Formats: sequence, structure tokens, C-alpha cells
Amino acid sequence: PPPTAGLSKEKEGKARQNIGLILSAMDRFGITGKYARASILAICGGESRWQPIPEGYVYTSPEQLCKVFKGVFGSDLARAQKWCNWQGTREDFFREIYSPKYSNGRGAGNINPDDGALFYGRGYNQLTGRRLYEALQAGLKSEYGITVDIVNNPNTLLTDPQVCAVCCVYFYLRKIPNWKSLQNDPAFIETALRRTGTDAQGDNYSTKRKFY
Repeated sequence: PPPTAGLSKEKEGKARQNIGLILSAMDRFGITGKYARASILAICGGESRWQPIPEGYVYTSPEQLCKVFKGVFGSDLARAQKWCNWQGTREDFFREIYSPKYSNGRGAGNINPDDGALFYGRGYNQLTGRRLYEALQAGLKSEYGITVDIVNNPNTLLTDPQVCAVCCVYFYLRKIPNWKSLQNDPAFIETALRRTGTDAQGDNYSTKRKFY
């Protein structure tokens, strides 16, 4: 079946449009290698089914929370239990989870108490953290003359599919410095998966590999 199988008719239409935007962004940045193009599309499919979505925040077990956010909970299942099936807002959840008082937040470059609430994962490939938002915005402007405002308006990564596509693809240019020489190499997918990060679903990249 096609990768968009199982989506509603509306979501399938949006997915196809967004895939087109991601492909156009790759054209714009000179990513022509089939392995690189397939890898980026597959990762976006596994992360979001090519929808500009926010990071999920409902976890049903403390074990899963401890696994995904080890820097916050360690192995403290009792403390993680409080955040299971969270009934509060997404912002309140990530204000704690990505707080700079924990390694998860510090690793994402968060420095202010509210940074976790502002810079949680968004977009086709779940871009996360103040440092990354700032780097993508500054780099797009300085290197390509592309103006985006995802620092002051992070929800642009949810409401503007084209900005989302540009930021998504540029992420891999920054995270894979040798992308030009690697883009025609089957090994690109492994590098791109590691740079994207661990799956919150814990499926060891199986969905992304299937799309690839």
C-alpha cells in the first residue's frame, strides 16, 4: 500500500501536499540524492505522517516516561506516575519535562523556566529546544536569506507547512555536515535517524524504516 494508506481522506490530501513541500525544500537546498530524499521523507512519515503536529504528551505508563525522559525521572517510577495520563496543558507538561533544571531541557539548550513550554517538539520531524529553534532561524537567514520567525512564534511550525518544510530539511543540512558526499550513500538513513533522535514510541525506528 502507499505510505499514506490508513489516513483519512483529508489527512491524505494534506500529507501529499506536505510531501511536495518537503521535496521542494530539498530541491531548494540541493539535496538531489535518492537516499537522502527517501530518508528525510521516511523520517517525517514515521514522526508525523507528514503532518505539522505538536509533540505528544500523554504517556500511559511510568516506565515509558522513565525511558523517554531519563534525564527527568531517572528510574523513579513513583515520580513519573504523576505525569502519566496528564490532564493539564501540553505547555505545563513540557515546561517541566524540558525544564533547564533537568538534562533533557539543558541538552535542548533551554535556559529560561518557560522554554520547555515554548520549544517542545513541532513539525514534520519534531524540532525541539531553544538552541535548535535559534540555530535554524539564524542559519536560514545568514546562509540562504530565508526569513522565518520560529523563536518568537514557534507555532509557525504548526500553522505554516512551507516554513515547516524548510526548517525540517535545513535541520539535516546542519546536523549532517557531510550531507553532500553522503546523500548518494545508502548509509544516509542511519545517520539521519541518529540525528533525529530516539522514537518516543519506542519502536526502534521500525515505522521509519518501513516508509524508507
